[in-house]
Amino acid sequence: MRRITTVDLANYRQHLIRSEKLRAASVNRKVQALKKFFGWAEHKKLIPTNPAASLRFLRRQERAQPKAPVFDLNGAWAAYSPQAAHG
Repeated sequence: MRRITTVDLANYRQHLIRSEKLRAASVNRKVQALKKFFGWAEHKKLIPTNPAASLRFLRRQERAQPKAPVFDLNGAWAAYSPQAAHG
């Protein structure tokens, strides 16, 4: 545990994003767990410093709202017109 560095944790975070294809919220939960664990270990004097202290959270991307289908009034009118019915 003493040999784990901030760089190791940042590489792990990148692995979660690129290889595991996790969303930002899932990665952030894991980062939070690492921060808590290493904070506890530092508090208990098991490690000299917390390597996760400077590890940053990912910005969460808002999901794009699905676009409403475009209603083609001209196409609907043409399909409804009596000329279309009688050919």
